[in-house]
Amino acid sequence: DNGVSGHAFVSAIPFITAAKMTDNPWEKTFWYAGSTLGGLSRINDNAHYTSQVGLGWTLAFVAASAVDQTDTGKKGWSVISKSTGPDSG
Repeated sequence: DNGVSGHAFVSAIPFITAAKMTDNPWEKTFWYAGSTLGGLSRINDNAHYTSQVGLGWTLAFVAASAVDQTDTGKKGWSVISKSTGPDSG
Protein backbone atom coordinates (compact mmCIF):
# COMPACT_ATOMS: atom_id res chain seq x y z
CA ASP A 1 0.00 0.00 0.00
CA ASN A 2 2.88 2.39 0.65
CA GLY A 3 5.83 3.56 -1.36
CA VAL A 4 8.47 6.00 -0.26
CA SER A 5 7.95 7.50 3.18
CA GLY A 6 6.94 11.12 2.82
CA HIS A 7 7.18 11.59 6.57
CA ALA A 8 10.82 10.49 6.51
CA PHE A 9 11.51 12.90 3.64
CA VAL A 10 9.78 15.93 5.18
CA SER A 11 11.14 15.38 8.68
CA ALA A 12 14.72 14.90 7.43
CA ILE A 13 14.98 18.00 5.22
CA PRO A 14 15.47 20.62 7.99
CA PHE A 15 18.00 18.46 9.85
CA ILE A 16 20.02 17.62 6.75
CA THR A 17 19.99 21.27 5.71
CA ALA A 18 21.30 22.27 9.14
CA ALA A 19 24.03 19.63 8.89
CA LYS A 20 25.12 21.00 5.54
CA MET A 21 25.28 24.52 6.95
CA THR A 22 27.82 23.73 9.68
CA ASP A 23 31.49 22.82 9.47
CA ASN A 24 31.67 21.44 13.02
CA PRO A 25 31.83 17.61 12.80
CA TRP A 26 30.02 17.16 16.14
CA GLU A 27 27.16 19.38 15.03
CA LYS A 28 26.97 17.53 11.69
CA THR A 29 26.68 14.25 13.58
CA PHE A 30 23.93 15.68 15.78
CA TRP A 31 21.91 17.02 12.83
CA TYR A 32 22.30 13.88 10.71
CA ALA A 33 21.26 11.69 13.66
CA GLY A 34 18.21 13.91 14.19
CA SER A 35 17.29 13.56 10.53
CA THR A 36 16.53 9.86 11.07
CA LEU A 37 14.03 10.31 13.90
CA GLY A 38 10.94 10.93 11.77
CA GLY A 39 11.62 7.84 9.68
CA LEU A 40 12.33 5.71 12.74
CA SER A 41 8.97 6.71 14.20
CA ARG A 42 7.25 5.48 11.02
CA ILE A 43 9.01 2.12 11.33
CA ASN A 44 8.10 1.96 15.02
CA ASP A 45 4.42 2.60 14.17
CA ASN A 46 4.50 -0.15 11.50
CA ALA A 47 3.51 2.45 8.92
CA HIS A 48 6.50 1.78 6.62
CA TYR A 49 9.20 -0.76 5.98
CA THR A 50 12.84 0.17 6.59
CA SER A 51 13.47 0.29 2.84
CA GLN A 52 10.67 2.82 2.33
CA VAL A 53 12.03 5.03 5.11
CA GLY A 54 15.55 4.69 3.73
CA LEU A 55 14.36 5.79 0.31
CA GLY A 56 12.55 8.80 1.81
CA TRP A 57 15.67 9.81 3.73
CA THR A 58 17.88 9.33 0.67
CA LEU A 59 15.63 11.53 -1.46
CA ALA A 60 15.80 14.20 1.26
CA PHE A 61 19.60 13.97 1.30
CA VAL A 62 19.82 14.26 -2.49
CA ALA A 63 17.43 17.24 -2.52
CA ALA A 64 19.28 19.06 0.25
CA SER A 65 22.61 18.33 -1.46
CA ALA A 66 21.36 19.79 -4.74
CA VAL A 67 20.27 23.00 -3.02
CA ASP A 68 23.55 23.18 -1.09
CA GLN A 69 25.57 22.82 -4.30
CA THR A 70 23.51 25.55 -5.94
CA ASP A 71 23.90 27.96 -3.01
CA THR A 72 27.59 27.35 -2.29
CA GLY A 73 28.85 26.71 -5.80
CA LYS A 74 30.39 23.42 -4.65
CA LYS A 75 30.58 20.92 -7.45
CA GLY A 76 30.56 17.23 -6.74
CA TRP A 77 29.64 14.39 -9.00
CA SER A 78 26.28 14.26 -10.71
CA VAL A 79 24.31 11.72 -12.65
CA ILE A 80 22.56 12.72 -15.84
CA SER A 81 20.49 10.56 -18.11
CA LYS A 82 21.05 10.21 -21.81
CA SER A 83 18.76 8.48 -24.22
CA THR A 84 20.57 6.23 -26.69
CA GLY A 85 17.58 4.73 -28.42
CA PRO A 86 16.55 5.21 -32.05
CA ASP A 87 14.28 8.14 -31.13
CA SER A 88 16.98 10.02 -29.19
CA GLY A 89 17.53 12.46 -32.03
